[in-house]
Amino acid sequence: MTKLFDTGGVWGLRAVCGLVVLLGVSQAVRADLSPREYRRMQREAPEELRIEVLGVHERPLREREREFEIIVDAKVLRVYRTAVRIHEGDVIKITYVHHRRERPLPGPGEPPILERGKPYPAYLTKVERERIFKPSAGSFSFERLEERRP
Repeated sequence: MTKLFDTGGVWGLRAVCGLVVLLGVSQAVRADLSPREYRRMQREAPEELRIEVLGVHERPLREREREFEIIVDAKVLRVYRTAVRIHEGDVIKITYVHHRRERPLPGPGEPPILERGKPYPAYLTKVERERIFKPSAGSFSFERLEERRP
């Protein structure tokens, strides 16, 4: 019992406590954004649409392991807000990168891989000089978050 209070025992106890704190902080860093932040991202998205997925294509990125480019062909069913004059019935292309990792990355979660034939709400941003769109609300780019009223 007296060895616990020796200098070596105190340093060992400090090392264990430091490791516990480090693990706790690393778990907090992995945290996703709050629903409030996702609602803000959805409100600020230039394009708010209702789409039906016509096709989904996955292409591995050569330079990065476990990263895939997702290309979605979608028909616009309804236009709620548009900055680039999208019309109902238009077919658009949506591209984004999907990671296959054991642990999620910090920050906004990534959009899910969509299923062919299903309708989704879509919060998008147009890619400059192309007729391609990208998700603009992270993991909630294809899922509506209801506004909370106080």
